[in-house]
Amino acid sequence: MKGNNVFVMLLFFVATMISFPGFAAETAGDESDSGPWKLSGTVNANGSFTQYDNWQAGGSDTVAAGVLFNLAADYRKEKVEWRNAFKLEYGMAKVEGEDARKSADVVDLTSVLTRDLTNIVSLYGRLAVSTSMAKTYQYYDDPVDAVFDDGRDAEYGTEKVRTADGFEPINLDQGAGLSFRVFRNEEDTRHLLLRTGAGARQLVASDYYVEDDDEDTDTVEFSYVDDYAEIGAEAGLDFKWAFSESTMLTSVADAFYGFDEEFWKIGWDTSLNFKITKHFGAGITASMVYDELVIDDPQWKTSTMLTLSYQVF
Repeated sequence: MKGNNVFVMLLFFVATMISFPGFAAETAGDESDSGPWKLSGTVNANGSFTQYDNWQAGGSDTVAAGVLFNLAADYRKEKVEWRNAFKLEYGMAKVEGEDARKSADVVDLTSVLTRDLTNIVSLYGRLAVSTSMAKTYQYYDDPVDAVFDDGRDAEYGTEKVRTADGFEPINLDQGAGLSFRVFRNEEDTRHLLLRTGAGARQLVASDYYVEDDDEDTDTVEFSYVDDYAEIGAEAGLDFKWAFSESTMLTSVADAFYGFDEEFWKIGWDTSLNFKITKHFGAGITASMVYDELVIDDPQWKTSTMLTLSYQVF
C-alpha cells in the first residue's frame, strides 16, 4: 500500500478529524460556564553529562538530552466527549568513543469521540497515528556482515545497520464500538474505561527491516517488513489514578486481532509520575509493543528520569 493509497488514507484521517467537531456541535447541549474545551500542554526536558578524569572505578564520558511535548484538547458537552492528544518525544545520547544515538523518538496523535447512551455505556470512534521522525539503526559492539532478504545490498564489517528511514513505519489505527465507564470521579483524576468494537490497522513503509538472524550462519539476516491493511476486532483499557496532587499513575492498553492474517497487535504504556516542585519532577515508564506481522516477540522499553517541566497552558 504505497503512493496514492498512503495519501488517500492520510486524507481520510484528516477529513474525519475535521468532521468530528460538527458532529459534537450537533449532538451537544448548552456549554458550561468555562466553555466546552479544555486545553492542556506541558514541555518536559531532561539531560545529563558525565565526565571522568583518572576515575579508578572506571566509566565512559556520557552526554544525554531529551525533550517531551504533551498536548491535549478535550471537548465536553453533556453526553458528548472528544479527547485529542498529541505526543512528541525525542532524545539523544553519546557515549565516549561512539556516535551519537537517538534514545527516544516518538510521534503520536490520538483522537477519541464518545457519545453517552447511559451513565455507563457510550458509543465511541477512534483514530490514531504513530511514527518516528529520524532514521532508525541497529547497533553492534563488533562489526557484522548484514544481509537482506529483498535484494538490498549486503553491508560487510559494519557496526550499525539502518532499519528504517525517517517517518517510517507509519502505524494507522481506527476503531468504533462500545465504551464502558467502570468508574470516573467528577474531576476525572481517577477513572477506568474499557472499550470493545470493530477495528482496522494499517502499516505504511517502503524501507523497513527487522533483524531475523539465523544463529547457524556467520552473517546477520534482516527481513523486509511489508505494508499491511487489516480489519478485525479491538479492545482497549484506559486507567488513571491520582494518589495525590503530586503523584499520578496512568496505564493505556490496546489490543487488535486481524481477521485476514490472523495476527495480534498489542500496545501498552504505563507511567508513574511524581511532581516534586512546580517545574521539577520524576517519572518511571514502561512500554510494550507486540505485532506478529513485524516481529515474533514482544518489544519492551523502560525508563526512569528526572524532568524539568513547563506548563504551556
